[in-house]
Order: sequence, then C-alpha cells, then structure tokens
Amino acid sequence: MGPVGGIRAIRFRFVEMEERFSRLWTDAEAGDPAAAREFGRLRCLLPVDEAAEDAKEYWPGEPWLRAALDADRGDRVAANLLAARLVQQIDFMQQTDSALDEDDDIDEAVAARGDEAAELYGRVLAADPDDPGARTGLAVLREVIEAATADPKADAYSYYLVQLDSVSGSSGFYEELVVTDADELRWACDHWFRRVDSQRGFTLVPVVSGERGSLISLDAVCVDDATDWGAVAIPPLSGELLPVGCPASSDGLRYHYGYTLNICL
Repeated sequence: MGPVGGIRAIRFRFVEMEERFSRLWTDAEAGDPAAAREFGRLRCLLPVDEAAEDAKEYWPGEPWLRAALDADRGDRVAANLLAARLVQQIDFMQQTDSALDEDDDIDEAVAARGDEAAELYGRVLAADPDDPGARTGLAVLREVIEAATADPKADAYSYYLVQLDSVSGSSGFYEELVVTDADELRWACDHWFRRVDSQRGFTLVPVVSGERGSLISLDAVCVDDATDWGAVAIPPLSGELLPVGCPASSDGLRYHYGYTLNICL
C-alpha cells in the first residue's frame, strides 16, 4: 500500500472509531451494561474536556463504569477501571492539595475514594486472586494513600506511552496516555490535539515487554490544523499487552492506564 493509500486507511479507521464510540454511547444510554463498560473505557482514554466546569468532570468514564457495575457487580474489568479512576483522583487531589468538590474536606475525600477503590480491588481479587490489574492497582493505591516515594520494578507488559510536558520551571502540568491499541492511540490523540493551542511537543514511546523503545516525536502528525498519521510510523507491539485498567511501570515510574493529567504547583 502506497503512502496515500496508507493515509486513507488510517483516516477510515478513525471514522470507524468515531462510529463505534457513538454506537456504544447510544447502547450505554439504553441500559446495555457491556456497552456502558466499553464506552466508559474509551472515555478513560480521552483528554480533559476544555468545557469541564470543575475537576469532578476530569474523569468522564466514571459514571459509565458505575452503571456497568450497577448492572453486574461481577464485572472485573469495570471494577478495575473504576478503582483506577479513583486512585487517579486521589493522586490529583494530593497534587493540588484540594478536594474535587470545594465544599469537601480533602482528607475525607481521599479516604472515601481510597476505601471504595480498596473494596473494588478486593472484590476482583476474591474472584481471581491473580488478577494483575487488581494486584498492581492495590499496591499503587497504598503508595498513593501513603504518599510514599515508590521505585517500582518494570513490568513485562507492552503498551504505548504518549506524553505532553507543559511544565515551566517548577509549575505547570504534564499529560500522559497509556494505551495498547494503535487505532485507539490515534483516535484519542486526535481528540487531544484539538484541545490544545499548539500540537507541538507530543512524544510517543512504545514499551515492549517492559523495555522502553526509542522516543518518537509526533510533531509531523499535525499539519495546518489537520492530522496525518501516515507521517509517523507507529511500531506494532509484541509480547503481552498491558491489561485494561492495570497501572504500568517503566524506568522506576508509574503510569495510570488511559489519560492522566498531572499538576505541578
């Protein structure tokens, strides 16, 4: 397939992703628990919406994951994903030293989310003691709650890590996306690119079986407010893919599954 054909194929897959997202939304609103879980998972990949009026809206997948669990308490994927969102929220509150709801006490808000995340992980482990998402997630929860400086060993999973660093001096923010599917990466990044003033500075690192590959600049993808994914080759992943919702670790650093906004104050 030539360059033009490759670009068209990538664009077609993006349209397919948008159509899939819309179908899942419709089915989730109609009460389909499997659709709610998958729609919630995809929402976990998308960046913070500029229209969000407060920090509580930074995790748009949460209500759909709750809907999936309300319909099926035994849905381990939804439980791991929701618990991971709660751990992210704790992390965010500790970074900003404020509760997501300004009327809440931060210690009480952190404790409530920590208790719920622990209960969700415990529920998963009761059904499958070897579930990697719950085992690793519970360890990360303890690290976050205790504000401990962790030095995690690299795992053996494969995934893509996209990053945008907007820190100037000691303040600012940096954003991350951890995903295992190249089409979902392109789709989520297309939404991400539209949200920022400058599409420069995005980088991609493929991690294969725990080993970081070469850093890839995504600057060439954005041209005149359009995206050309044919301009950057995304290497395929081999090995065991990172389980859905499972935290990743590489080079002594932890990464949450999906999209993460980190604040530096």
